[in-house]
Amino acid sequence: MLALILATLVLVAASPLQERAQLLPRAETIQMVWRGNGKKIATCSGGGPNGPRNGDPLTLLRGGVRYCGTPWTRVGQTYQSGYADGPFLGRCIDSTLDLRNGVRPHMWDCIPGAFQQQWVQHSNGWIELKGHGLCLDVVDGNSDNGIQLWECSEGNINQQWDVGPFVYSLGP
Repeated sequence: MLALILATLVLVAASPLQERAQLLPRAETIQMVWRGNGKKIATCSGGGPNGPRNGDPLTLLRGGVRYCGTPWTRVGQTYQSGYADGPFLGRCIDSTLDLRNGVRPHMWDCIPGAFQQQWVQHSNGWIELKGHGLCLDVVDGNSDNGIQLWECSEGNINQQWDVGPFVYSLGP
């Protein structure tokens, strides 16, 4: 009987379902905080209570504001709006297809494997569009001006972000 139970456990542990689950990227709720003044990357929903729409821009805020969210879900190398276990998932930070300095990234439907939605976090604070040398950059170092893509430049405070677990805070 004990041998039968052990054999069953071995089969379950080696099942294809277990293998597939290990291949799926882990989702985690994070925030992206600019080292320049502590404001967080946010998306303010053009869709109101229905969440962000395609084309909604990225902005910087101190905390949550109605229809603006600072929590993000990181799944693999994509950043989706909202909490890992909550509503409004399905829109990702998207660089657009225009890969040059000054282009404003925005929210767009998440497309599995789309290069324009793949981001790499570096230890120096960069959030780089994977393999393209363009980083999320605070326009002119002024958080009121929004976020653009700009050639990654070592030491540029406009491109330095702390990415970590989401912490709720109030305020504009």
